[in-house]
Amino acid sequence: MYLIAIAILVIILAIITFVVSFKAPPLIRNSYLFWIIFSYFFLDNWYAFGFVFPPILPFFIPRKKEINEFLSIPFGVSLCAVAVVIVLCLLFPKLYKRINKQLVPILFNGLFLATFLISGDYYKEDLISKALIGHNPDCISINTFLTSIKEVGKEFQFTPHAIFTEDGKMFFWSYSEKNFFLGGESLTRNFKCYSNYKLLPDGKLVKI
Repeated sequence: MYLIAIAILVIILAIITFVVSFKAPPLIRNSYLFWIIFSYFFLDNWYAFGFVFPPILPFFIPRKKEINEFLSIPFGVSLCAVAVVIVLCLLFPKLYKRINKQLVPILFNGLFLATFLISGDYYKEDLISKALIGHNPDCISINTFLTSIKEVGKEFQFTPHAIFTEDGKMFFWSYSEKNFFLGGESLTRNFKCYSNYKLLPDGKLVKI
């Protein structure tokens, strides 16, 4: 009942925020609408409430230092990408003025999100390739960074971040450890490895 009451309260506050947002400047309003649309279509966990009602978003910041260290890389890359575009707009004001002002916040937020997800994938793959040094995997399955985000906060996670099998054993990727750990029988029986990557002799990962 307690969780239900909290959920109802957040929904009511979200509705109020949504209505009030239409009176806000285009930059705030359209940015807010962008993240609402993203959370509706791509998030199916509690993090969606953070985007719907931004004041509670800080409560969803991961508590583990190691996970924040991982997230700091794609977050920093995304900020740099947005900063570069802002500088270009200042250098070429005529080009900037041709862009519909209603689309500006959507384009900037879209750039931030796309860069965040893409750089997160590249960083994750780089860490995984290093973690596989010394291994000879029979199967490697890696899900996208976005898929991992969707799994955050779920009590039962049936979509692993990444797994690989070797000599009949299954290993699972951990963001906090930035490494694989050996799964026990009670864990591995719930998963199957569907290979979508392979490890080249030089240690590079390639998608197949």
